[in-house]
Amino acid sequence: MLRSSSISLSSGNIILCMVFCILLSPVLTGRALAGQCHWVETTGEAVVENITPYEAKRLALKRARLKAIEGISPVDVNAATIIKNNAFEIEFINTLTQGYILKEEIVGWEADTVKDAKGLPINIYTVRLKSCVVDTAPGDPFFKVTATLNKTTFTDGEEAEIRIKCTKDCYLSIVNITADGRIRLLLPNRYQSSPFIKAGTGYVFPSDGLALEIHTLEGYRENTEFFYIIATKEEFKTLSVLEKDGIVSSGDFFGALASLPADRRAEAILSYSVTRSY
Repeated sequence: MLRSSSISLSSGNIILCMVFCILLSPVLTGRALAGQCHWVETTGEAVVENITPYEAKRLALKRARLKAIEGISPVDVNAATIIKNNAFEIEFINTLTQGYILKEEIVGWEADTVKDAKGLPINIYTVRLKSCVVDTAPGDPFFKVTATLNKTTFTDGEEAEIRIKCTKDCYLSIVNITADGRIRLLLPNRYQSSPFIKAGTGYVFPSDGLALEIHTLEGYRENTEFFYIIATKEEFKTLSVLEKDGIVSSGDFFGALASLPADRRAEAILSYSVTRSY
């Protein structure tokens, strides 16, 4: 929830609101870049154990996507951080900075039943996925963005605070990748444009007068989500044009990132979990 005074707008886990900015240069989206990506076919599977069938299918898709990016990226995509039992989630999200999936097609699903160690039946879902992936070129080794959260585990309704620094003068954009895979634009928003910060100067989001509340998805007791911080040497207005009701499609988001010259951007990812007490 991003709120100011008594104003709040509900939109999933985090409540926020957007402003449409004027784009001074053409938008190069995932659709425009699709001809430059490489098609890869992979499989992913997940066991329905302590999760719902829906969650298992989402996990299988993530595993197939991870394989697709690993198959095209020359960079080791092992996760830098592991939190609790969410090792795969962290590995998956860190992989996103090494390659971008612009388009995908589900070839098909398979379901199987096996027995666990106690002889009880468990279901396994396997997906076959075709992904169009564009890899990322090496960037400016002296242009980095670092970010920290005030905490990594939140109780539903608590407020988050992100502290950010860049090694060079930069503009900032922030999105939230939710537990159900949606990409929500947090910065810029109707209260703030993309801030310009000087090299080595700290920036705190949200700014004074705003609050960022963290919530679980409806019907869930616990979720793992991510903040994706993008620093650019020039103002990055594309996301504000692409968003619709606060949401940017995955293809458009990663297509917009891929359209930026690698030496003009830097990225950081923060993971967190949120729990609801019943």
